[in-house]
Amino acid sequence: MLLLNKLNISTRLPLVVVLIVMLTSAAVSLFAFFRAGAEVENQVKERLQVVLEARKSELGSYLKSIQEDLGLVAENKFTLQALNAFSAGWNAVEGDARRELQRIYITENPNPTGEKDKLYDAGQDGVYNQAHKEFHPWFHALQQRRGYYDVFLFDTEGNLVYSVFKELDYATNLNTGEYKNTDLGNVYRAAMRAGVDGSDSFFDFRPYAPSNGDAASFIGRAIPNDSGGAAGVLVFQMPIDRINDIMQKTEGMGESGEAYIVGDDRLMRSDSRFSEESTILKTKIDGATTDAALAGRSGIEIIEDYRGIDVVSSYAPLSFEGVRWAILAEIDVEEMEEPIVAIAWVMIAIAFAFSVVMAGAGFVFARTITVPIGKMVVVMGDLAEGNTDIDIPYQELSDEVGDMARTVHILKDNLIERHRLREEAEAEKAARHEQREDRRQRETARKELELSREREEAEAKEAVNRRMTSLILEFDSQTSELLKAASSVAAELGGSARSMSTTAEKTNGLSATVAAAAEEATVNVQTVASATEELSASISEIGQQIGRSTAANAAAASKSVEAGAVMTELEAASGAITEVIKLINDIAKQTNLLALNATIEAARAGDAGKGFAVVASEVKSLAGQTAQATEQIATHIRSVQEKTQVAARSMEEISAAVKESADLASAVSASVEQQRAATDEIARNIQEAAVGTQDVNQNIVSVSQVASEAMKASSQVLDSSGEVSRVSTTLKVTVEKFLDNVRSVVAR
Repeated sequence: MLLLNKLNISTRLPLVVVLIVMLTSAAVSLFAFFRAGAEVENQVKERLQVVLEARKSELGSYLKSIQEDLGLVAENKFTLQALNAFSAGWNAVEGDARRELQRIYITENPNPTGEKDKLYDAGQDGVYNQAHKEFHPWFHALQQRRGYYDVFLFDTEGNLVYSVFKELDYATNLNTGEYKNTDLGNVYRAAMRAGVDGSDSFFDFRPYAPSNGDAASFIGRAIPNDSGGAAGVLVFQMPIDRINDIMQKTEGMGESGEAYIVGDDRLMRSDSRFSEESTILKTKIDGATTDAALAGRSGIEIIEDYRGIDVVSSYAPLSFEGVRWAILAEIDVEEMEEPIVAIAWVMIAIAFAFSVVMAGAGFVFARTITVPIGKMVVVMGDLAEGNTDIDIPYQELSDEVGDMARTVHILKDNLIERHRLREEAEAEKAARHEQREDRRQRETARKELELSREREEAEAKEAVNRRMTSLILEFDSQTSELLKAASSVAAELGGSARSMSTTAEKTNGLSATVAAAAEEATVNVQTVASATEELSASISEIGQQIGRSTAANAAAASKSVEAGAVMTELEAASGAITEVIKLINDIAKQTNLLALNATIEAARAGDAGKGFAVVASEVKSLAGQTAQATEQIATHIRSVQEKTQVAARSMEEISAAVKESADLASAVSASVEQQRAATDEIARNIQEAAVGTQDVNQNIVSVSQVASEAMKASSQVLDSSGEVSRVSTTLKVTVEKFLDNVRSVVAR
């Protein structure tokens, strides 16, 4: 500040303007950079939290679907029939059932290891192979379509009577065999203890020897028998690939992001998307986020991950059948900061360009003020040195500089007039000297006229003095008025500067108020955007449910058509049975007639035909009973035909109703799809509105900063007006001193 005070206004004002512009650009750039960095970080964290919730929700839904599959299959009569058939086949195996069944379905299985499940029929005549040929295709299709690693059936004694995949645990006893202490044995015993009314039994991933020591997890449920007890246990070996498909989705994860599950032993329960080998039960995850999630807390933090890389980690707990897992979604900090670095370079370029442009504009603007003032200072310096042969510039301007120029022009005119008066006074003084010399030379001759001449000289001197006094007073008056006008101009310039400062302060305050309102609007718009995204997700879920309903209606319609066809075939078969009964009835009638004829012929034969008469009587009796039986059968068949016709009509009505329901579901699905599209459009528009409000907020902050700069500039103008006032005061003192000297000279 002291260095600036030593500079003149023509140098100081442009320099101050350039410095203000550069500092303002730097401040705005820094603010925008930190604001953008914080916004990018918040967006990454929000995206990670959304991804984590999506993975958690999808994984929870999939685990629930596994439980639903387990319940449906365990309670299906088909499963009970399969268990009974496999148990009967097991009991029918001669010798060691384990050795025999593993020989047939593993050792002598022509399919390679890992594909033993493809053998449906072993070509044996035994009871077990018949059951395997009948039931294995269905369980194999279940395992393939639902992605389970394996499906097991146990009897009540712990015998593994059936397995889809046929590993070394197949045909062993899980109560007494070598695998009794594995989790497969544990889940079997837990399901038997829970009974048919108990919950599902689940055991977390652990190394499992029959699966080559790979990680395996099991879930089981008791199979109810017809009397309400447990006929055995159904067990699923959990599908690792399906869980990996859910956790390894790349949507929203960028190049370095991944989501995975961690157990209470801090080991992974899903594979890392960046590892070519399985990381389940092999990679240990220690850290604050894992501990917090296993403790039941959710959140997001920046930590060092298992690779030693700083990541943004979003975490949450996931509980399933008494087992707690930690589910984490992470992305590298370096990837998160890439857009921040790009924004920094953009802001630097913008700030540099803005500084250059605004500094140039500010310099030009400052020069429009300082150049005229500098030239006026030079002009006033020349006038102070007595040089009146100069032109006064800027008199045509209508601002304060123009007023100053016109005032200086008046000062120049007064200075010229003062020089003229001084020349006249010097000429008169020379004339008086010549007159005195002439009087001395003519002293004798003009003694008589001396008194008269002295009076004339005295009168002339008095007139000159009066004239000089009048001119001095006039000059003093005009000079004072000009100096007062200059002081007034300086005061008005100071008042304008103070008014500009006050206006800048008000502008700054109003911009702060508007900035707060814009910030609040930004928050409200972002809240509406979040609510719209949640509505869009709900509509998408409704659309999926409608799709499944439509598929179920289509299946029901197909089944009703099949049932109608069966009813039609049943009605036709009933008609055929009626024809057969008519034929039997006719035969009975003919037999009755033949028996009657035989009885008549036997009577004619006398004693020789008595035995034949007894037989004929029995045949007649049987024919009568046959007629009665066929009549009862005909009655029942007619009843069946009537019920069949009623059932056929009902199936037609059901088929029509299902078709109508399917049409309505399709219409609803289309409406939901339109609603979802409209909601997505609203979400995009609201997001654009949020970006707009943020731009408004940033512009208002810029206005506030420009107002602050205007306050500083007005302060500089106020200082300049003070300096003009001081120069005017100095000039007034100088003029007054000059006039005093003139008065003293005149008085002498």
